[in-house]
Amino acid sequence: MFAIGDTLFLEPAVSDHGTRYKCKVMELSDEQIYIDYPFNEKTGKMEFFMNGTAFKATIYHDDQNVYMFHTELCGRKIDRIPLLAIHYPVENSLVKLQRRQFIRIETMLDLAVHPLEEPSSFAPFTSVTSDISAGGLRIVLQEGHPLQEGMQVLCGVVLPMQTGAIHYLKAECRVLRILHDGEREKASVHFENLGEAAQQNLVRYCFEQQLAEKKKLLNE
Repeated sequence: MFAIGDTLFLEPAVSDHGTRYKCKVMELSDEQIYIDYPFNEKTGKMEFFMNGTAFKATIYHDDQNVYMFHTELCGRKIDRIPLLAIHYPVENSLVKLQRRQFIRIETMLDLAVHPLEEPSSFAPFTSVTSDISAGGLRIVLQEGHPLQEGMQVLCGVVLPMQTGAIHYLKAECRVLRILHDGEREKASVHFENLGEAAQQNLVRYCFEQQLAEKKKLLNE
């Protein structure tokens, strides 16, 4: 599952800032993963963490899967360089998402839609999503909406993370289909020219929703 040299991303479970730390897997044992000291992605600075600090960990694996799991700092080790030890996750605690499949999550998120054409072909409007993935989303439409299949639009979406951080995503989109779903129409749109950082935020949001649903099912 894990290999020496893999990159891990850690987010403190109790942080409300959405700060993410990057590190590498240096050694492995049956119960622990040894990592180098994590550094803040934004500042590039290393940070000290106490034993027992809980993390949400994400790993982008070579098999094109992305894995997320919960772990905690459980020790330290001095080798050629100082290392930290985190708990190796049990298999059934891993949440896996194939990046190429872009698993779709049913969720209602605030959304704003703006035209990309000049002159503007319609007035901006607000709505909500019915579902989202790292590849696109579906917009719940009001009667008399201006969207048409093939139209290019700019979508702004609010992504509330479990850490309390809020990410504001702006993405150029193409309307693929107008769907007639019950009483409301929905627009299925595809993200175009989405940056790596924005895509990672979407993947992380989908991970969190998957994990929350998995925990809910286990507790029923």
